[in-house]
Amino acid sequence: MRRVRNKQPLPVCVLGVVVAALATAAMLSGSCFLDTKTTFCGQVLHCPPGWVCSADQETCVKAGNCGDGRINDLEVCDDSNNSSGDGCSSDCTSNETCGNDILDVAIGEQCDDGNTTPGDGCSAECTSEGCGNLIVDVEFGEQCDTGPGDSLGCNFDCTFRRCGDGYVNSEAAEDCDRVGDVSDRQDCDRDCTTPLCGDMHTNPKFKPPGDQSQFEECDDGANTSFCNGNDNGDNSNPAQGKGNCQRPECGDRYINPSFKNKADQAEQCDAGMDTSSCNGNNNMHGIGSCQMAKCGDGYTNAALLNTVGQPEQCDAGMDTSSCNGNNNMHGIGSCQMAKCGDGYTNAALLNTVGQPEQCDAGMDTSSCNGNNNMHGIGSCQMAKCGDRYINAVLRNRSGQAEQCDAGMDTSSCNGNNNMHGPGSCQNSQCGDGYRNAADGEQCDWGDFAKPNGDVIPDGKEDVPCSGDKFCDHVTCKCS
Repeated sequence: MRRVRNKQPLPVCVLGVVVAALATAAMLSGSCFLDTKTTFCGQVLHCPPGWVCSADQETCVKAGNCGDGRINDLEVCDDSNNSSGDGCSSDCTSNETCGNDILDVAIGEQCDDGNTTPGDGCSAECTSEGCGNLIVDVEFGEQCDTGPGDSLGCNFDCTFRRCGDGYVNSEAAEDCDRVGDVSDRQDCDRDCTTPLCGDMHTNPKFKPPGDQSQFEECDDGANTSFCNGNDNGDNSNPAQGKGNCQRPECGDRYINPSFKNKADQAEQCDAGMDTSSCNGNNNMHGIGSCQMAKCGDGYTNAALLNTVGQPEQCDAGMDTSSCNGNNNMHGIGSCQMAKCGDGYTNAALLNTVGQPEQCDAGMDTSSCNGNNNMHGIGSCQMAKCGDRYINAVLRNRSGQAEQCDAGMDTSSCNGNNNMHGPGSCQNSQCGDGYRNAADGEQCDWGDFAKPNGDVIPDGKEDVPCSGDKFCDHVTCKCS
């Protein structure tokens, strides 16, 4: 109660100077008098008859009523004021103690049921017992009380939050909760959260979305060398969830850059099989497995075509005696089984007489032998008369196309004594300008022999006949 001063008019004369002693009754009679029953409270407040000063001398209270300092029959206390919260209520009917069956709001009571026994709805401190009051009323059955609603550790009904209590506490990030069940289920992890690939919890009864054929094998929360993450998502990904939260392997249709094959190559691609752009796992996690496909990577990918449309037949990563490498830069013969005539020069390839391939144009050319000898002598060698390979495109200095090549003079074929000159690698005949001793020739004027055989142009015969003998242009004999 707000204390106020008594404003009732008092029969007191207001003079310039208050006379300490009443001078004479005659002086006061006829003008005004000071009531002798007036109560003085301090220097300022005067209480009228029938009123007394309060304990703090600031308020007048009616004598015989609450606040006069005397306890009458209807009062349980009287502390000479009409204020509550000081041990006596403003109406003097309560001593403001818990358990007196009076609700004393001024001292913070929320209830007062006439006793101090807890557990009956009103505590021993006269606070309301109930969930949500921020007080743990143990006698009322409460385990916790963090106010209305759920909290991280307390349910709305003031019981401790725990997974398996049958109540889904959203403030504690619970998504599901089955009473008494803290095991992994297809629709709920044992920590009462929704199963998800990438949640760092391995739920062996959960199948990641998209690919519903595989249970979760692992979950590291991201791609690791031991576990696939969740990069394949769900049906929005072409792989449709395949490989999510599975042990990584090349061919699982999941690209895991943290996973490496046996050659320590980080996975670049994974289509689950060989494609024109990606190697599968034919090498069983070996070199080239799950790498971007290219000739020369050491992985044979039949789906990979070189620039002339040849499917890869082999890939040793380099030229070998059985397989071409990639010197042609994915061109003809690249990553094909090595053979003379394939258009790919493979120095590791030997023909049947042990000659390393020097050239390969895929056919006879003026500079390179083809494979008419079926990998025999001269095959895929630089073309020259005397190499024992008949190359009809090769011409000697006289423009004669090679007719034969025995590697030396024979009775039917000229060799190369003329150093690619007239008659070299031609069928042997008298008059061809090439003296072939194997054909019995002693001389051969060629085009320079005279019809009568008796005039010999100086310096034109390859072997001069001795003495007075001359070269017979018909028999190529000296006579």
